[in-house]
Amino acid sequence: MENLPSFYNDKEQNGRVAGINAESEGEFGYSAYDGPLSDNKLWNAPLCKNGKQQSPINIDAVLFGNSVINATSFVNNLQHGYKLNVLNEGATVRYTSPDQSLFNFKMIRNGVEYRLDNFHFHTPSEHRINNRHSDTEVHFVFKTDESENADVAVAAFLLNVSDEPNATFDQILVPALVPKEKDESLTIFGPSLGEFFDKNFENHNVHQYVGSLTTPECAEGLKWHVSGVVQPILLKNFLNLRSIMGFNARPVQARPDFAGQAVGASNGHKH
Repeated sequence: MENLPSFYNDKEQNGRVAGINAESEGEFGYSAYDGPLSDNKLWNAPLCKNGKQQSPINIDAVLFGNSVINATSFVNNLQHGYKLNVLNEGATVRYTSPDQSLFNFKMIRNGVEYRLDNFHFHTPSEHRINNRHSDTEVHFVFKTDESENADVAVAAFLLNVSDEPNATFDQILVPALVPKEKDESLTIFGPSLGEFFDKNFENHNVHQYVGSLTTPECAEGLKWHVSGVVQPILLKNFLNLRSIMGFNARPVQARPDFAGQAVGASNGHKH
């Protein structure tokens, strides 16, 4: 396998995205001039700057116990051949369904039903496991409804470059199926998410914690579920994804509430 170039050798590859609502004027990015450590207005929103439950975090496996702290399962009613809309947002590539098909894939958490709203990628990973980044991270965002006050849960998977195939992501991340230009979109057939979650989420330890959005305005209260098993991604697909998004990972956040505390890990069981 060929050597992997450094993220930091890429010039002008840090994505920029528009503010998420009318009150968040301007744009934010990930460079020294508009990134999380800059004086960018959006990154300096109150919660981004002073929140107490911020994400991402470093997940120290020693701090995670083996007890089930939140019962989580998945219900897959996706139809074969469902459609996905792929949008290049500049700072990420986001997958949604033009006909709300993704709503048919659901997370059940403590008896509350969450519908899959979208999934998107970060390069490198935002979460770390034992202080180690992975090459990529994908976030599956679930919501209780479509309102602004919806409860949000996220299932996150870390991926590293490998020669090993990945049936779920290989078919959607081939260069021809990922829009190259900002605001460009494509419609593609979606992958089999049920099989992926069965194999790589429910049957392995999953680190759970309450955190935040990793982009401004950094809203808190999100239920995070980070898989402890790193997934493979083909080198050509990773390089293409990174060339489009650039570096789009928020640094890990200090969480003194986790220090010396076992916050748990869980194994899900399908309904």
